[in-house]
Amino acid sequence: MPKKRIWTEEQKNQIVDWYIKDGFSISYIAKKLLKCRSNSVSNILKEKNIKIRNNSAGRVININDEKDIIYLYTVKRYTQKQIAEKFNCSTFVVHGVLIRNGIEIVNQPRININQDETYFDIIDTEHKAYWLGFIFADGNIYKNQLSIEINEKDILLLEQFKKDLKLNSKISIRHRKNTDMCCVRMVSAHLCESLSKYGIVENKTERTKHLPKIEEKLLPHFLRGLIDGDGWITKDKRGNYHIGFVTNHFSVCEDFKTYCNVILNGQATAKIIYKNKDKHPCFQIQSQKNVKQLATALYKDNTICLSRKYRLVEPLFDFKNDEDIV
Repeated sequence: MPKKRIWTEEQKNQIVDWYIKDGFSISYIAKKLLKCRSNSVSNILKEKNIKIRNNSAGRVININDEKDIIYLYTVKRYTQKQIAEKFNCSTFVVHGVLIRNGIEIVNQPRININQDETYFDIIDTEHKAYWLGFIFADGNIYKNQLSIEINEKDILLLEQFKKDLKLNSKISIRHRKNTDMCCVRMVSAHLCESLSKYGIVENKTERTKHLPKIEEKLLPHFLRGLIDGDGWITKDKRGNYHIGFVTNHFSVCEDFKTYCNVILNGQATAKIIYKNKDKHPCFQIQSQKNVKQLATALYKDNTICLSRKYRLVEPLFDFKNDEDIV
């Protein structure tokens, strides 16, 4: 009959630490670390009044698994729960892997694993060009997370964004000053890396000094996104219309003017002015002929835009569009 193994208090405490702090399973502690039976480890944990996890005998995590777990947590931004589901183990095990490898544990929003992270790899459709412009103007990047926040009355536009990028996350509503805002977030290192190629990076308002290069046939959709995101379409008391765009850099306004001239065949007579108390450069078209031409070019046959801006300039159109507008 084999001699019964005697455990010291130091060994028992180590077993508790492995189980609680490192997240190791009973099976892993017994077979890989101590070369003993699983019930020996279970008995020690019970002796120490440690609650036994339901899936404590789950999958044993190897070195390659640990690398994958770290990658999913730090790069792909999976939550510990999502990783545990993927590896058929407990969240304690995942937590232990991260702690042992010196990974900082942070509060992370749950990502939608089915989201289209490659959406902006190639800009080749109207919607992609529009969203690129809109995000350039009014999106925010922070630590592999893209967020878009707009007035709640434009919430249908965010619903379209969710549809295009296959997001199932909820749109959050928050109150800012006297306005209710709606916001959608997407966590993806790959998507943020794709956007960075177009100058959409953290603190882009200060850092990015030029508009990205866009295929000519997609320019109207890109500019429409810019105007919907950070521009304006107004009608003054005399009935004249104005289209404008504001930014932090004169060079961005110059690029915007260049793109408008491409669309209008070099006939744009707009000027760049400095407006508001912060003296931000603004590109503004005041010529009614140019306003009508640009409004027509940007919104003709479009399938995505801010509906309130569409309705404002609709009287200027030299066309009728019966398509549904977002």
